[in-house]
Amino acid sequence: MKVDTLKKILFLRERNNSFVLVRNLNLQKDLFYIPDEESNSEYLEPEIKNKCIEALDKDKSILINYKDSELFLNVFNPRLKLVIIGAVHIANSLIKIASILGYDIVLIDPRESFLNSQEFNKITKISKWPDEALKSISIDSRTAIVTLSHDPKLDEPALIESLKSKAFYIGALGSKKTHEKRVKRLTNIGLCKDSIKKINAPVGLPLGAISTEEIAISIIAQMTDHLRNKKN
Repeated sequence: MKVDTLKKILFLRERNNSFVLVRNLNLQKDLFYIPDEESNSEYLEPEIKNKCIEALDKDKSILINYKDSELFLNVFNPRLKLVIIGAVHIANSLIKIASILGYDIVLIDPRESFLNSQEFNKITKISKWPDEALKSISIDSRTAIVTLSHDPKLDEPALIESLKSKAFYIGALGSKKTHEKRVKRLTNIGLCKDSIKKINAPVGLPLGAISTEEIAISIIAQMTDHLRNKKN
């Protein structure tokens, strides 16, 4: 691998970019596909770009044949991240399942007694108000945000901040009636309805979940649907 190619890979990874290294195995030539940075991908033909997008979406490097050349599309995606607002009982179940799927997890709750009340091990914990905490961490298109506190004073500042971000999924715990009241409050402070529609509430797929473990599964299922099928 050329030094310039390696330097660019390190630079892009430091920036937490998603990108594809397109290596022509016949010519030993490297090009990059970087989403939202067309100037860096201008030498790639549309068909190759489409293959790069597909590879990124599937988190899978692939080998393709194109015009008598073999191209290896090497995918570099940042790790998936789940930001949870509210150190409540259901958070424990959600953390366990998300960890199995390889998510880096950040748990936010200004109530230190809540953060310390359960065994929230091997994750990042932040004892700050959610909107302040969210501003201090990196939120990209590989990030999901779920509010679980069921307390408007915590959930809604987090949702407002989340809607400004590139998070691929935003979910909020609560019934339909709870969310209707939430929508009214968010509308009254100036948020547009199209923006509010990005909030998945009641959170999770409608599986008829009852236990905290089942609710966690429904949330993860909905997150996966958004991640893989690009619902936002």
